[in-house]
Amino acid sequence: LKQGLGVIMVDIDFFKKINDTLGHDAGDDVLRQVASTLLECSRDSDIVSRYGGEEFTIILPGTNEEGIDITCNRIVNAFRNTAIKLKNSKIAHVTVSAGACIYDGSDKKIKDWYELVRQADQATYQSKNNGRDQYCIANDLSSPAESKKIAS
Repeated sequence: LKQGLGVIMVDIDFFKKINDTLGHDAGDDVLRQVASTLLECSRDSDIVSRYGGEEFTIILPGTNEEGIDITCNRIVNAFRNTAIKLKNSKIAHVTVSAGACIYDGSDKKIKDWYELVRQADQATYQSKNNGRDQYCIANDLSSPAESKKIAS
């Protein structure tokens, strides 16, 4: 690869609580707004999609570790500083946990797309285990991903 390929997994923190306390219509509103915000935080060349449930994936072609770091930072801060207006006039405050991995062709441990996504997903779980509302980047697969809790 001449350019890197990055993957960011984004998970809405405590999404089940939103569905349980505000209802599934409110949950749907949150999912739509999260998707919209992720698109705003991404480049035109990035691909944003819902991965399942309350999890989204962003594919970043032609990026590097700095680009992944900038995008993750932008995403976490965007949610921390935004209230989501629901159709029922209520407000939902959500945070997200994210995990990322980048492949530049040099890491022989990443042999396929599934491994790249698996590493990004593991970094997301690390973000959640470290307290949520942050992101981790899987830099070196032999060591734990670096956790990045962003100051507001």
